[in-house]
Amino acid sequence: VRRHAFDGIKVVDLAAYIAGAYCSALLADIGAQVVKVESHEGDGFRSNVGGFQGWNRGKRGLVLNLRMSEGREVLYRMVQGSDVVVENYRPGVAQRLGADYETLRKVNPQIIYCTVTAYGSQGLYTEAPGFDPLFQAISGAMTYQGGVGNPPVFLRVAVSDYAAAILAAWGVAMALFHRTRTGQGQRVDTSLLEGQVA
Repeated sequence: VRRHAFDGIKVVDLAAYIAGAYCSALLADIGAQVVKVESHEGDGFRSNVGGFQGWNRGKRGLVLNLRMSEGREVLYRMVQGSDVVVENYRPGVAQRLGADYETLRKVNPQIIYCTVTAYGSQGLYTEAPGFDPLFQAISGAMTYQGGVGNPPVFLRVAVSDYAAAILAAWGVAMALFHRTRTGQGQRVDTSLLEGQVA
């Protein structure tokens, strides 16, 4: 008897920081088995202990060096038996590590591959880095928070990260539903900018 909607769904989490990691935490909340894969350096937000634990709740952990063929082979074995991969690498990193959608769908054609970027996978700013305060500023969220005639006010909660994570998790859920009807895997793509605009 299933207790949660995603019981039996297996997720390989290659994400760090907030948006990607929180996406897979949301999937774990509804029953998915999530394995967080980190390099030997670890997630850059591990020093933020409380936040890190919240963004990575309900997951198991594994350290892999994806720069080495042995590490990639372990990843590919994991992907063969999984349903979802979540990543938020900078543009080009997934390809260099052999962890991009085109590579992993050869390993498992039914994989749902979720990418969370800063500005999206296409457009003028695809290569540019971005973090929540920047998107609060360019979207106008700080201006609205300050109010008419007042200086902009920074929202202490990383609203673009959380919104992007929710959009990503929703996209994964829709892709899994689509797969049950068609048998087709696919790529799900969202960004912090899209999260902030939404």
